[in-house]
Amino acid sequence: MIKGFVFDLDGLILDTETPQFECWQELYAEYGLTYTLQDWWKAIGTGPSTYDPATELKQQLGDQIEVAEIHQRIRERIRVSLQKQPLCPGVENFLEQAFRAGIPMDVASSSASEWVNGFIQKFGLNKYFQAIFTARDVAHVKPDPALYQLATQHLELKPTEVMAFEDSLNGLKAAKAAGIFCTVVPSELTAAMDFSSADRILPSFEVMKLADILATA
Repeated sequence: MIKGFVFDLDGLILDTETPQFECWQELYAEYGLTYTLQDWWKAIGTGPSTYDPATELKQQLGDQIEVAEIHQRIRERIRVSLQKQPLCPGVENFLEQAFRAGIPMDVASSSASEWVNGFIQKFGLNKYFQAIFTARDVAHVKPDPALYQLATQHLELKPTEVMAFEDSLNGLKAAKAAGIFCTVVPSELTAAMDFSSADRILPSFEVMKLADILATA
């Protein structure tokens, strides 16, 4: 029986992935290079310790630029591009349903704490989550299961009593490695990934009804 939920953030609650991908494409293009969706897939759901587009760009450019400068340039572009980005359709309604039903919920994200908490606070989602776990809380981010293991321990539940919500293959791998039922809600950028190991795939939160989600887990 499912008793608790754990949510990813990027690409699931808020589509931060598309603006970031477009910013990286633009920056690579300025140097006459191509940055593909398949390149960006390596970044989705994990962190810079696993894959960093800036490091890859540096490797291609050599001494022309330093990684720190790349990060500085991309950071401002991404900040501007995300200013008006809304929550993904149906997310807040689903969170409200679960909150009213008394289901405990955590966030488990591979992103930096400041990044994750900034968006949670911006959209007033704090009340829904008992805890927010990020890259600073674990030695290894997704696809390592550490974030989901930590959230499960915090909820004081067994892995079989927890449902994860993910949009990426790295996130799915992390949830399954932790022994957790995983519902995948692909974003536009991740829709072509191989989610065959997912327990459930749904097109968006707009089609989710809490009773159905719990009954079919």
